[in-house]
Amino acid sequence: MRHQFRRFSISVLLALGVLGLSPSANTAALKDPVHLRIASAGIGGGWYVYAATFAKIFRDVLPKGSTLDVLPIAGSVGNPKLVNRGDAEFGLAQTVTGFWATKGIETYDAPLKNVRAIAGGFDELWMAFIVDKKSGLMSIEEVKAKNYPLRLLTAQRGGTGELVTRMILDAYGMSYDSLEKAGGSAKPVPRPAVAGIIRDGKADAYSHSIMVNHATAVELSNNVDVRYLPLKSEVISNLSKSGLAPVTIPAGSFRGQDKDIPTVGSPTILIVRADLDDEVVYTVTKALLENKAALDKGHAGLKAFDPKTAWKQEKLGVPLHPGAARYYKERGWMK
Repeated sequence: MRHQFRRFSISVLLALGVLGLSPSANTAALKDPVHLRIASAGIGGGWYVYAATFAKIFRDVLPKGSTLDVLPIAGSVGNPKLVNRGDAEFGLAQTVTGFWATKGIETYDAPLKNVRAIAGGFDELWMAFIVDKKSGLMSIEEVKAKNYPLRLLTAQRGGTGELVTRMILDAYGMSYDSLEKAGGSAKPVPRPAVAGIIRDGKADAYSHSIMVNHATAVELSNNVDVRYLPLKSEVISNLSKSGLAPVTIPAGSFRGQDKDIPTVGSPTILIVRADLDDEVVYTVTKALLENKAALDKGHAGLKAFDPKTAWKQEKLGVPLHPGAARYYKERGWMK
Protein backbone atom coordinates (compact mmCIF):
# COMPACT_ATOMS: atom_id res chain seq x y z
CA MET A 1 0.00 0.00 0.00
CA ARG A 2 1.31 3.40 -0.86
CA HIS A 3 1.68 5.99 1.85
CA GLN A 4 -0.73 8.90 1.94
CA PHE A 5 1.20 12.13 1.96
CA ARG A 6 0.36 15.56 3.19
CA ARG A 7 1.01 17.69 0.15
CA PHE A 8 1.96 21.33 0.00
CA SER A 9 0.81 23.05 -3.18
CA ILE A 10 2.99 25.45 -5.07
CA SER A 11 0.75 28.33 -3.94
CA VAL A 12 1.84 27.61 -0.35
CA LEU A 13 5.45 27.47 -1.43
CA LEU A 14 5.17 30.85 -3.10
CA ALA A 15 3.75 32.25 0.12
CA LEU A 16 7.07 31.37 1.73
CA GLY A 17 8.60 34.18 -0.26
CA VAL A 18 11.81 32.26 -0.91
CA LEU A 19 12.15 33.42 -4.52
CA GLY A 20 11.36 36.18 -6.93
CA LEU A 21 11.88 34.79 -10.43
CA SER A 22 11.01 36.73 -13.53
CA PRO A 23 8.19 35.08 -15.49
CA SER A 24 9.36 33.02 -18.44
CA ALA A 25 7.59 31.41 -21.36
CA ASN A 26 6.63 27.77 -21.17
CA THR A 27 8.83 25.42 -23.13
CA ALA A 28 7.18 24.95 -26.53
CA ALA A 29 7.84 21.23 -26.65
CA LEU A 30 5.67 20.62 -23.57
CA LYS A 31 2.01 21.31 -24.30
CA ASP A 32 -0.02 19.16 -21.91
CA PRO A 33 -0.17 19.83 -18.15
CA VAL A 34 1.94 17.58 -15.96
CA HIS A 35 1.49 16.70 -12.30
CA LEU A 36 4.76 16.38 -10.41
CA ARG A 37 5.96 15.83 -6.84
CA ILE A 38 9.31 16.58 -5.20
CA ALA A 39 10.23 14.56 -2.11
CA SER A 40 12.25 16.69 0.30
CA ALA A 41 12.55 16.55 4.09
CA GLY A 42 10.82 18.07 7.10
CA ILE A 43 9.52 21.63 7.12
CA GLY A 44 12.07 23.97 8.66
CA GLY A 45 15.09 22.20 7.22
CA GLY A 46 17.33 23.34 4.41
CA TRP A 47 16.06 20.67 2.04
CA TYR A 48 12.48 21.88 2.32
CA VAL A 49 13.66 25.31 1.19
CA TYR A 50 15.72 23.69 -1.58
CA ALA A 51 12.64 21.86 -2.84
CA ALA A 52 10.50 25.00 -2.69
CA THR A 53 13.19 26.80 -4.68
CA PHE A 54 13.30 24.06 -7.32
CA ALA A 55 9.50 23.94 -7.48
CA LYS A 56 9.22 27.65 -8.24
CA ILE A 57 11.79 27.36 -11.03
CA PHE A 58 10.02 24.33 -12.52
CA ARG A 59 6.60 25.94 -12.33
CA ASP A 60 7.66 28.82 -14.56
CA VAL A 61 8.47 26.47 -17.47
CA LEU A 62 5.66 23.93 -17.16
CA PRO A 63 2.46 24.14 -19.25
CA LYS A 64 -0.55 25.96 -17.84
CA GLY A 65 -2.58 23.75 -15.55
CA SER A 66 0.42 21.79 -14.28
CA THR A 67 0.78 21.09 -10.56
CA LEU A 68 3.90 20.64 -8.50
CA ASP A 69 3.79 19.51 -4.88
CA VAL A 70 6.56 19.31 -2.29
CA LEU A 71 6.42 16.28 -0.01
CA PRO A 72 8.07 17.20 3.33
CA ILE A 73 8.86 13.61 4.30
CA ALA A 74 11.34 10.76 4.11
CA GLY A 75 14.70 12.51 3.58
CA SER A 76 17.87 11.23 1.96
CA VAL A 77 17.39 7.51 2.60
CA GLY A 78 13.63 7.38 2.03
CA ASN A 79 13.36 9.66 -1.00
CA PRO A 80 15.03 7.23 -3.45
CA LYS A 81 12.50 4.62 -2.34
CA LEU A 82 9.60 7.01 -2.97
CA VAL A 83 10.92 7.89 -6.42
CA ASN A 84 11.65 4.27 -7.28
CA ARG A 85 8.09 3.11 -6.61
CA GLY A 86 6.47 6.13 -8.25
CA ASP A 87 5.29 7.99 -5.14
CA ALA A 88 7.28 11.03 -6.28
CA GLU A 89 8.71 12.13 -9.62
CA PHE A 90 11.70 13.94 -8.09
CA GLY A 91 13.52 13.72 -4.80
CA LEU A 92 16.42 15.19 -2.89
CA ALA A 93 19.07 12.71 -1.84
CA GLN A 94 22.82 12.63 -1.28
CA THR A 95 25.55 11.23 -3.46
CA VAL A 96 26.15 8.50 -0.89
CA THR A 97 22.50 7.43 -0.58
CA GLY A 98 22.10 7.52 -4.33
CA PHE A 99 25.11 5.24 -4.62
CA TRP A 100 23.77 2.88 -1.94
CA ALA A 101 20.31 2.86 -3.54
CA THR A 102 21.42 1.98 -7.05
CA LYS A 103 23.80 -0.70 -5.75
CA GLY A 104 21.37 -2.16 -3.21
CA ILE A 105 23.81 -1.88 -0.31
CA GLU A 106 23.88 -0.53 3.26
CA THR A 107 20.26 0.32 4.10
CA TYR A 108 18.82 -0.85 0.75
CA ASP A 109 17.90 -4.52 0.39
CA ALA A 110 18.05 -4.50 -3.42
CA PRO A 111 19.09 -2.08 -6.19
CA LEU A 112 16.49 0.60 -6.98
CA LYS A 113 16.24 0.38 -10.76
CA ASN A 114 13.81 3.26 -11.36
CA VAL A 115 16.10 5.99 -10.01
CA ARG A 116 18.17 8.37 -12.13
CA ALA A 117 19.77 11.77 -11.50
CA ILE A 118 19.30 15.28 -12.87
CA ALA A 119 22.13 17.13 -11.15
CA GLY A 120 24.52 16.88 -8.22
CA GLY A 121 26.90 18.94 -6.13
CA PHE A 122 24.22 21.40 -5.04
CA ASP A 123 25.99 22.15 -1.80
CA GLU A 124 28.51 20.96 0.74
CA LEU A 125 27.07 18.73 3.45
CA TRP A 126 29.14 17.97 6.53
CA MET A 127 28.68 15.40 9.27
CA ALA A 128 28.89 17.39 12.49
CA PHE A 129 29.46 15.90 15.94
CA ILE A 130 28.64 18.80 18.26
CA VAL A 131 29.08 18.66 22.04
CA ASP A 132 28.24 20.98 24.89
CA LYS A 133 31.55 22.32 26.23
CA LYS A 134 30.29 21.51 29.73
CA SER A 135 30.91 17.87 28.86
CA GLY A 136 34.65 18.57 28.79
CA LEU A 137 35.01 16.38 25.71
CA MET A 138 37.73 17.39 23.26
CA SER A 139 37.47 14.37 20.95
CA ILE A 140 35.09 11.56 20.09
CA GLU A 141 37.57 8.89 21.21
CA GLU A 142 37.40 10.29 24.77
CA VAL A 143 33.80 9.07 25.02
CA LYS A 144 35.02 5.48 24.94
CA ALA A 145 38.32 6.07 26.74
CA LYS A 146 36.60 7.75 29.69
CA ASN A 147 33.47 5.58 29.59
CA TYR A 148 31.65 8.88 29.38
CA PRO A 149 27.84 8.65 29.83
CA LEU A 150 27.17 10.60 26.63
CA ARG A 151 23.57 11.61 26.04
CA LEU A 152 23.48 11.89 22.26
CA LEU A 153 20.71 13.39 20.12
CA THR A 154 20.21 12.28 16.53
CA ALA A 155 17.76 12.80 13.69
CA GLN A 156 15.05 10.25 12.97
CA ARG A 157 16.20 6.64 12.82
CA GLY A 158 17.06 5.46 9.34
CA GLY A 159 17.92 8.86 7.89
CA THR A 160 21.37 9.48 6.43
CA GLY A 161 22.59 11.63 9.30
CA GLU A 162 21.52 9.02 11.84
CA LEU A 163 22.95 6.14 9.82
CA VAL A 164 26.31 7.88 9.45
CA THR A 165 26.25 8.70 13.16
CA ARG A 166 26.12 4.95 13.85
CA MET A 167 28.92 4.41 11.35
CA ILE A 168 31.04 7.02 13.13
CA LEU A 169 30.45 5.46 16.52
CA ASP A 170 31.29 2.04 15.10
CA ALA A 171 34.55 3.39 13.64
CA TYR A 172 35.49 4.47 17.18
CA GLY A 173 34.52 1.09 18.65
CA MET A 174 31.20 2.27 20.07
CA SER A 175 27.48 1.83 19.50
CA TYR A 176 24.19 3.02 20.91
CA ASP A 177 24.25 0.02 23.22
CA SER A 178 27.71 0.91 24.53
CA LEU A 179 26.55 4.46 25.23
CA GLU A 180 23.64 3.09 27.24
CA LYS A 181 25.86 0.67 29.15
CA ALA A 182 28.02 3.64 30.16
CA GLY A 183 24.94 5.42 31.50
CA GLY A 184 24.30 7.54 28.42
CA SER A 185 21.73 7.36 25.63
CA ALA A 186 21.05 7.92 21.94
CA LYS A 187 17.69 9.49 21.20
CA PRO A 188 16.14 10.65 17.93
CA VAL A 189 14.42 14.01 18.34
CA PRO A 190 12.82 16.58 16.03
CA ARG A 191 15.39 19.10 14.82
CA PRO A 192 13.64 22.16 16.31
CA ALA A 193 13.94 20.60 19.80
CA VAL A 194 17.70 19.98 19.74
CA ALA A 195 19.00 23.34 20.97
CA GLY A 196 16.52 23.56 23.83
CA ILE A 197 17.23 20.03 25.07
CA ILE A 198 20.99 20.59 25.17
CA ARG A 199 20.65 24.11 26.58
CA ASP A 200 18.51 22.72 29.41
CA GLY A 201 21.21 20.19 30.28
CA LYS A 202 19.17 17.16 29.22
CA ALA A 203 21.64 16.05 26.53
CA ASP A 204 25.33 16.53 25.77
CA ALA A 205 25.72 16.19 22.03
CA TYR A 206 24.10 16.25 18.60
CA SER A 207 25.27 14.41 15.50
CA HIS A 208 23.80 15.10 12.08
CA SER A 209 24.50 16.11 8.49
CA ILE A 210 24.49 19.90 8.19
CA MET A 211 25.18 22.64 5.67
CA VAL A 212 26.05 26.32 5.76
CA ASN A 213 23.30 28.22 7.63
CA HIS A 214 21.76 24.93 8.80
CA ALA A 215 18.94 26.09 11.07
CA THR A 216 19.51 23.53 13.86
CA ALA A 217 23.28 24.00 13.95
CA VAL A 218 22.92 27.79 13.93
CA GLU A 219 20.38 27.75 16.77
CA LEU A 220 22.46 25.32 18.79
CA SER A 221 25.68 27.28 18.29
CA ASN A 222 23.98 30.57 19.13
CA ASN A 223 22.32 29.33 22.31
CA VAL A 224 24.82 26.87 23.79
CA ASP A 225 28.58 27.06 24.21
CA VAL A 226 29.43 24.11 21.96
CA ARG A 227 32.46 22.44 20.43
CA TYR A 228 32.60 20.79 16.98
CA LEU A 229 34.63 17.58 17.24
CA PRO A 230 36.84 16.48 14.33
CA LEU A 231 37.07 12.96 12.95
CA LYS A 232 40.42 11.17 13.02
CA SER A 233 42.08 10.68 9.64
CA GLU A 234 41.81 6.90 9.89
CA VAL A 235 38.09 7.16 10.63
CA ILE A 236 37.62 9.44 7.62
CA SER A 237 39.53 6.94 5.48
CA ASN A 238 37.38 4.09 6.76
CA LEU A 239 34.11 5.94 6.11
CA SER A 240 35.26 6.94 2.64
CA LYS A 241 35.07 3.28 1.65
CA SER A 242 31.31 3.48 2.16
CA GLY A 243 30.88 6.30 -0.37
CA LEU A 244 31.34 9.28 1.94
CA ALA A 245 33.85 11.95 0.97
CA PRO A 246 36.50 13.65 3.14
CA VAL A 247 35.38 17.24 3.72
CA THR A 248 36.13 20.13 6.05
CA ILE A 249 33.77 22.42 7.94
CA PRO A 250 35.57 25.74 7.36
CA ALA A 251 36.51 27.75 10.43
CA GLY A 252 33.93 30.38 11.22
CA SER A 253 31.01 28.52 9.67
CA PHE A 254 29.18 28.63 13.02
CA ARG A 255 29.46 30.69 16.19
CA GLY A 256 32.36 29.54 18.36
CA GLN A 257 33.74 27.23 15.68
CA ASP A 258 37.11 28.91 15.13
CA LYS A 259 39.00 25.97 13.60
CA ASP A 260 38.63 23.86 10.46
CA ILE A 261 36.88 20.60 11.34
CA PRO A 262 37.85 17.53 9.29
CA THR A 263 34.91 15.20 8.78
CA VAL A 264 32.99 13.37 6.06
CA GLY A 265 30.11 14.45 3.91
CA SER A 266 28.07 13.93 0.79
CA PRO A 267 26.48 16.68 -1.33
CA THR A 268 22.84 17.00 -2.26
CA ILE A 269 21.62 15.54 -5.55
CA LEU A 270 18.29 15.79 -7.35
CA ILE A 271 16.99 12.39 -8.41
CA VAL A 272 14.16 11.55 -10.79
CA ARG A 273 12.14 8.55 -11.88
CA ALA A 274 13.93 6.72 -14.67
CA ASP A 275 10.62 6.27 -16.49
CA LEU A 276 9.66 9.96 -16.41
CA ASP A 277 9.24 11.41 -19.89
CA ASP A 278 12.54 12.67 -21.37
CA GLU A 279 10.97 15.95 -22.47
CA VAL A 280 9.76 16.75 -18.96
CA VAL A 281 13.18 15.99 -17.51
CA TYR A 282 14.96 18.02 -20.20
CA THR A 283 12.65 20.99 -19.58
CA VAL A 284 13.14 21.12 -15.82
CA THR A 285 16.89 20.43 -16.10
CA LYS A 286 17.30 23.36 -18.48
CA ALA A 287 15.26 25.63 -16.19
CA LEU A 288 17.16 24.58 -13.08
CA LEU A 289 20.64 24.99 -14.53
CA GLU A 290 19.86 28.31 -16.19
CA ASN A 291 18.58 29.90 -12.97
CA LYS A 292 21.70 29.88 -10.79
CA ALA A 293 20.83 33.32 -9.40
CA ALA A 294 17.45 32.02 -8.21
CA LEU A 295 19.13 29.07 -6.54
CA ASP A 296 21.57 31.38 -4.74
CA LYS A 297 18.67 33.49 -3.54
CA GLY A 298 16.67 30.47 -2.42
CA HIS A 299 19.24 29.19 0.11
CA ALA A 300 22.83 30.09 0.95
CA GLY A 301 23.78 26.41 0.76
CA LEU A 302 23.05 26.37 -2.97
CA LYS A 303 25.74 28.95 -3.75
CA ALA A 304 28.26 26.10 -4.01
CA PHE A 305 26.40 24.63 -7.00
CA ASP A 306 28.23 24.63 -10.35
CA PRO A 307 25.87 23.78 -13.25
CA LYS A 308 28.79 23.05 -15.58
CA THR A 309 29.96 20.08 -13.49
CA ALA A 310 26.61 18.94 -12.09
CA TRP A 311 26.51 15.95 -14.47
CA LYS A 312 29.72 14.31 -13.24
CA GLN A 313 29.25 10.87 -11.77
CA GLU A 314 31.36 11.60 -8.69
CA LYS A 315 28.78 14.26 -7.82
CA LEU A 316 25.80 12.01 -8.50
CA GLY A 317 26.35 8.42 -7.43
CA VAL A 318 23.36 7.64 -9.68
CA PRO A 319 23.15 7.21 -13.47
CA LEU A 320 22.10 10.37 -15.30
CA HIS A 321 18.61 10.54 -16.82
CA PRO A 322 18.73 10.76 -20.66
CA GLY A 323 16.58 13.90 -20.61
CA ALA A 324 19.09 15.61 -18.34
CA ALA A 325 22.07 14.32 -20.34
CA ARG A 326 20.57 15.89 -23.47
CA TYR A 327 20.77 19.36 -21.93
CA TYR A 328 24.34 18.95 -20.65
CA LYS A 329 25.43 17.80 -24.09
CA GLU A 330 23.69 20.73 -25.80
CA ARG A 331 25.66 23.11 -23.60
CA GLY A 332 28.91 21.34 -24.41
CA TRP A 333 29.54 20.55 -20.76
CA MET A 334 29.20 16.82 -21.30
CA LYS A 335 30.53 14.86 -24.28
